[in-house]
Amino acid sequence: FKCGTLPSWYPLGQEQLVTFDEKETPEVETVPPFSPPPPGEFLIPFPAESQRTQIDGPDFPVSFDFGWIFANLNTTVVPAGANPPEDPAAAQAWVSIEMDASGRFSVGFDAVQLDSACTASHARIGS
Repeated sequence: FKCGTLPSWYPLGQEQLVTFDEKETPEVETVPPFSPPPPGEFLIPFPAESQRTQIDGPDFPVSFDFGWIFANLNTTVVPAGANPPEDPAAAQAWVSIEMDASGRFSVGFDAVQLDSACTASHARIGS
């Protein structure tokens, strides 16, 4: 988007973010399921359509060194109204991972896709 401006949907929310440690102990993050979120203290690690987010960085703090993340990136974009009409909360997302070891070695790969905006299930962990 144009420098110095933000679109009406910014920042994007998520239906659910859950982080797990190596023992699969869940930590359910408080996130708004619609965009833009109301004022308040919410975790919003993926605020724009395309960006890099560092896990355990300032935008996405976690309380452990190793584990995995369940990210349900569906969101209702309030300025879009009832679009798409089939499911206004369905959102298409593509996630890839980059891991590095002490800045010397790195590997990147696609995340495992559990849902699609074509047939969104709105699956949530713990519900």
